[in-house]
Amino acid sequence: MGRSGSFRLLIQFPILRSIASMPSAEDVFDIRQWLHRNPQGAPPPTYTINGPVSPGWTKTSANNYKHGDNSGLSKLQLPTSFPLDLNQWKGDRYIPSHCDGAGVEIIIRELLSSSEITTITSAFHIVTFRNNLNKILGTLVDQREDWIIDGCIYNNSSTNSTLYLDIVKVKNDFEDTKEGQRFIRWGRAFEAACTGKHVADSNQEYGIALSSTLGGIKLCIGAEIDCYDDDCGGGGGGGKEGGKEVPRLSSLVEMKTFKLPSHAKQWQTLHRWKHPKWWVQSYLAGVERLALGARDEQVSSGLTGQFYRIYYLAPYLLTNSNSIIMQGFIREIHEIPTEALHGISQQNGCNNWHPEQLLAFGESVLEWMQAVARNGEHVRFTYSGGLVKSKVMSEESMGGLYLPKRLENVLSGGGEK
Repeated sequence: MGRSGSFRLLIQFPILRSIASMPSAEDVFDIRQWLHRNPQGAPPPTYTINGPVSPGWTKTSANNYKHGDNSGLSKLQLPTSFPLDLNQWKGDRYIPSHCDGAGVEIIIRELLSSSEITTITSAFHIVTFRNNLNKILGTLVDQREDWIIDGCIYNNSSTNSTLYLDIVKVKNDFEDTKEGQRFIRWGRAFEAACTGKHVADSNQEYGIALSSTLGGIKLCIGAEIDCYDDDCGGGGGGGKEGGKEVPRLSSLVEMKTFKLPSHAKQWQTLHRWKHPKWWVQSYLAGVERLALGARDEQVSSGLTGQFYRIYYLAPYLLTNSNSIIMQGFIREIHEIPTEALHGISQQNGCNNWHPEQLLAFGESVLEWMQAVARNGEHVRFTYSGGLVKSKVMSEESMGGLYLPKRLENVLSGGGEK
């Protein structure tokens, strides 16, 4: 596609699909009915990652984005001394987020800046943030988590139409608590610690627009990327002001922290609930490796007795330890291949999630969204209690968030490709 080594990574499952499993254009998508039609072991769709379509965007402050610029891509610099105190990043060393999040316009502007894309409508059926796909695929793992996604088809024609999906943040009461804010700060602190940054600034980010195909759906996925590992092929000029090279997917790394398990049930929680979320988030964006920080959350001093020593592939109990368990301390960091997460879950008796089924479910929901949406309408998709429902929203009810107007502004202003 013009940039060497950046556009041909393929990640595939067998390509077989049942026409009977495709959802109809009804106003409700019933997960129970889908599971009845699509049991485990049914043929999965192919997921192919073509690669980034541009160098990506760099966000330097709350609302300042540079498109076609990979200077915000941080280099992985894992700490070597433990325990690592995440509480160091506070006061003037931690800057919380000062914006509500970017709209789908960020991805569109990145596409408009790309020489790889001739026309958006011919290149992609759906343009979305990865966050929306995390919600959709994750529903099959945990049906208790409600979500909302807004969508709109713009410039529909007899041959081409693109569905744009926008993030809608559902209020999370826990995030507003003191404890929730501390967890958010620890996550940012871990990213700063692993990329050699003195300040953890939540308003800075690097993101890519990724071309991929799920079954027959051509996707453009906008995804924030934590960092790259120079030992794995380099980041394509990451960290250089005005960097114009496309990053190599094989070098990208996702960073996560997790609670240091203190008993077997907590290990089960990790394998059952955390692993599928991590897999979906990393796999969809072509990120092949995770750096997982084992974090203490309990407060005590002079503790002796039993606790779990973290060896990720084979955790075991270490007894008679004099270690002190403190809040917000990283004990160890584990680098785990994304593709290994499912196997680790299965090895530990957690068979509640299957990558092939998650991909098939995601394809079906996206096909249903495409069928339900109409050109020039703002449709709201709401999930709760096993059902995804659609509702057309009026401009009066949405105000400045009305998607048809927003899409008209960004596409006409940037010159619709």
